[in-house]
Amino acid sequence: MATVVHTTTSDMREGPARCKQPSTVTQETIFAACSTSDLPRVTRFSAAFTDFLPILARFVEDERDLEDISFSYDSAYSDWFRDAAIARDRLEKAIGALHALPVHLPEDRPLHRIVTLVADMLEATDPARPRRLHRDMKAVFFQQFQVRGFGPTARDRNALLIQARHLIDAMAKLPLFDFSSEEQIDFPDTCDMSLGSI
Repeated sequence: MATVVHTTTSDMREGPARCKQPSTVTQETIFAACSTSDLPRVTRFSAAFTDFLPILARFVEDERDLEDISFSYDSAYSDWFRDAAIARDRLEKAIGALHALPVHLPEDRPLHRIVTLVADMLEATDPARPRRLHRDMKAVFFQQFQVRGFGPTARDRNALLIQARHLIDAMAKLPLFDFSSEEQIDFPDTCDMSLGSI
């Protein structure tokens, strides 16, 4: 939407008889007005999810650092283990805070599913489950982890969800979830995740 403002100014110009003749000049100034309908709806949940993504990224980075030292217990690497433990604690607290928030907007439900997925991967007791959850997420991503529509809120949430997918892809490759028996696991064709109920 644009607003057109008409500005009228007068000056004095010299005519043929060297007398001052009034002249009117009209200028049009166009201001691009940003309507509130062009902005995404920000909720408490979407704002918290935006803050959650860098916390997840830090967790992935610190866990990846442990791969470089092959989980050595050399005291020289104690800071790396401490950083990884702190990152995981921050991530778990962020997940808890997000789960405590209500989800009122339909566009926020896929964000909630991402948080639940990350929590399930962290809490899994079955060694094969985190990689299976990741595989299932990719299988249903565009059905359950994207918002339908082309409005500003849908575009905003889908951008967040794409960022989250890249981070979860990296998370699934961490040594934390690397089990040599994975290749022998016979995964079912159907998705294991009950995402539709989230």
